Amino acid sequence: MLRTRKKITRKALRKPDPFITLSTRALRKIEEHRSRILVGVAVVVVLALGFWGWRLYRTRQEVFAADRYQTALKAYHDGQYESALDLFGRVAAPRGSIYRDLALLYQAQSQMALNRPAEAIPILETLIKSNPAEVYIKETALMDMGYAREKAGQCDQAVADFDLAAKLSGPREEDAILAKARCNIVLGRNAEAIQAYRDYLASSPGTGRETEINMRIEELKAKTGTTEQDSKINEGDK
Repeated sequence: MLRTRKKITRKALRKPDPFITLSTRALRKIEEHRSRILVGVAVVVVLALGFWGWRLYRTRQEVFAADRYQTALKAYHDGQYESALDLFGRVAAPRGSIYRDLALLYQAQSQMALNRPAEAIPILETLIKSNPAEVYIKETALMDMGYAREKAGQCDQAVADFDLAAKLSGPREEDAILAKARCNIVLGRNAEAIQAYRDYLASSPGTGRETEINMRIEELKAKTGTTEQDSKINEGDK
């Protein structure tokens, strides 16, 4: 059955079209606030261009830093440590860049290679305070700090550095525990050294050094027992 078309009345024809009405209102509003709109658009464009320019600048910095880093690294591996120190100092990587962290790390290691642990310590302090994003860099920095302080005769502080490195549970955890034990022995803290060796065995089950470590523990136990016995005898004499 065919439907009859709805008759269009004069009243309907006189009724304003919603699309035209809304368009007219929108255009009127745009015209009224044209200056503000233009300013807003200009701000957005400037911000977008600024962000793009900053990203471009940082990318170029990263590229230049990478090139300088590779040059410095070659000098380091060639044993030219004085030259490497100067070259790593010129890496000039932006803050937060991995090349900045690596440059500081190798500057400290260059100082250590030149047997200048005291000069390596402040460099490593700067690196550690920056809290590197890469765990292995942070772990290596703490280990190097411990070694530098140990060589500088600061074993008490070195133990704390090795302990922090061990707590990161990175690839050098075992080395950190053994270094902590070694420094405790230097300080005469045999009980702490024994505990460190036990921690090593617990963290490295089935290690090929188990017999060696157990022998060290027994030696330290014997020394600790002798010390305790001597102390009791001395107290009795008094």
